[in-house]
Amino acid sequence: MRLKNIYAPTPFDNVPPEVSNSHIGAYQVCQKWLKDRKNRSLSYTDLKHYASIVAALARTLELHSAIDGALGEKPFPGLFQAKNSPVEKA
Repeated sequence: MRLKNIYAPTPFDNVPPEVSNSHIGAYQVCQKWLKDRKNRSLSYTDLKHYASIVAALARTLELHSAIDGALGEKPFPGLFQAKNSPVEKA
């Protein structure tokens, strides 16, 4: 016998791992957003907001990939290195 899901789909279903694990700066955006709302009921507006975050992150990853493909792997080595840090040789 197969169990049927009786709950409506949520924005948490089917989030690709590359999106849910993506970082902006030091934060995993999806996990941070959820942790900030731990132990509280999420409203419909909250769920819509989370879904828009997931969509924005997915699109950002697509754009990063397209830019990397157009420019190559490391088009400007050392450009974003911190001052006095060793610059990687191409």
